[in-house]
Amino acid sequence: MTKGIVTQNSVILHWDSSTDDGSGVAGYKIKKEDGQQSTVIDVGNILTRQITGLTANTRYHFSVMAYDHAGNESAFSRSEIAVTTSQLDGIPTPPRIVKGEATSSLHCLGVGRSARR
Repeated sequence: MTKGIVTQNSVILHWDSSTDDGSGVAGYKIKKEDGQQSTVIDVGNILTRQITGLTANTRYHFSVMAYDHAGNESAFSRSEIAVTTSQLDGIPTPPRIVKGEATSSLHCLGVGRSARR
């Protein structure tokens, strides 16, 4: 499992596909732990998932497991991902264009907002 973008309230997780000798992999479950509680999320048959609803400046641990069409489940992965969400220090100032300034590209990042695809 690897992590992608981490914001104050979300993280994008990615994992490798699993194999199954019998009925085939039906999906995956992610375990989210924050030191006080553990939650299991069934994400279906995908390999990347954005986890939202996290609390800013909090450390989380994530692991993944696979299940097949017959209802069998693997153990949760031993290599878990530790993520500490970012702390937003106020509202960022939007970019401004100054007359006469030449730029080759413009990159805008939405801090603390989740992207919907």
